[in-house]
Amino acid sequence: EVEEGLTPLVEITGDTAACAGESIELTAQFAGGEGVLWSTGATTQAITVTESGEYCVTTVSVDGCEATACINITVNPTPEVEVEVTAGSNPLCPGNEVELTAASATAVDFAWSTNENGSSIVVDAAGTYTVDITDANGCSSSDTIVIGEGLVPLVEIVGDTEFCLGDSIMLTAQYAGGEGVTWSTGETTQDIWVSEAGEYCVNTVSFHGCEANDCLTVNAAEVPDISAG
Repeated sequence: EVEEGLTPLVEITGDTAACAGESIELTAQFAGGEGVLWSTGATTQAITVTESGEYCVTTVSVDGCEATACINITVNPTPEVEVEVTAGSNPLCPGNEVELTAASATAVDFAWSTNENGSSIVVDAAGTYTVDITDANGCSSSDTIVIGEGLVPLVEIVGDTEFCLGDSIMLTAQYAGGEGVTWSTGETTQDIWVSEAGEYCVNTVSFHGCEANDCLTVNAAEVPDISAG
């Protein structure tokens, strides 16, 4: 009489998905078998895996009957993200704003260091800004951008503020940090001569695009009448 051999039971338990850099522990739950053998070559009841693929485990009863279970594991890639300046400029000039956008093809959630959500934010101060993103698989990554302070130039008009009719005076733009000057008269020299009363302004711009302005009002004095009566 041929007796029926004891057939063992085996099942793999554990998560079936992870993010890159994470690991999954797979456990062989078995009964009636004399230990286990994994497709990785491991003989422990639990193994740790970090790569996508099919993992199988086999157990054999004392009668030589086998049972095998398999599981498919997916390790999802880390989503890519890069913070870009999409409006404004870096470095940032005082009084200006810059738009930062988290460029990512797979992100579904955004969390900025400013406590804002959404793919873009607008900031008006220099500093370090970080965004954390999460994709549909629950995998996350982050990127950081440093917004610098733009160089603000200095400018001041020096010169007399009053002249006699028929005369002219020289106004000089004393400036630092700017790339040349432009007067309200359209002139671009450091010194200009004026012979009319009014307000004269000068502008200079740094290589970061930050501006500085100064204005001076010039008055014309009437020549006194000294003729004898």
